[in-house]
Amino acid sequence: MECYFMQVETQLPIYYPLPKFILKLKISSTAKILYSLLLNRMNLSQKNAWEDESGNVFIVYPLEELARDMDRGMTAIKTALNELGKMGLVERVRPEFGRANHLYVKIPQDVDMVGKPPVVRSENRLSVGQKTVSKIAGFQPPNNNTKLLYGNNQREIGYVDYSYEEGESL
Repeated sequence: MECYFMQVETQLPIYYPLPKFILKLKISSTAKILYSLLLNRMNLSQKNAWEDESGNVFIVYPLEELARDMDRGMTAIKTALNELGKMGLVERVRPEFGRANHLYVKIPQDVDMVGKPPVVRSENRLSVGQKTVSKIAGFQPPNNNTKLLYGNNQREIGYVDYSYEEGESL
């Protein structure tokens, strides 16, 4: 790998946030990096308003995808998730049968914060009592990161699109 010196106008490469408090915890380096990766994905979920009935933001990040993104085995990812779970930093919840686990990434109460992210709310929020029906069967709607990575080629990431235009029949 060829490297060069940074200069004043040099842009930084893409990176993940690593909170200062995580460095002091007695957990493995894999768990620390995994927390940083999950925290980055939480930022996308905040922007896309992926929240449960209580208003808590969650992410959907399959273990296979985590293992691929971190270039680690499934066992290492499961071990790191268990470490983070024991520290109270991650909680895994299965919402309903056949749906992917929701991962809740938590932040300790006594840490210094940089600032609050801007709250982005959808203009088409449903009223209380209305139900939403996804046009994509069996999967969460893609977030902005997925669209950037894969474009609109939904077959590549396993989506089945059942949307139709007005006047078309099923």
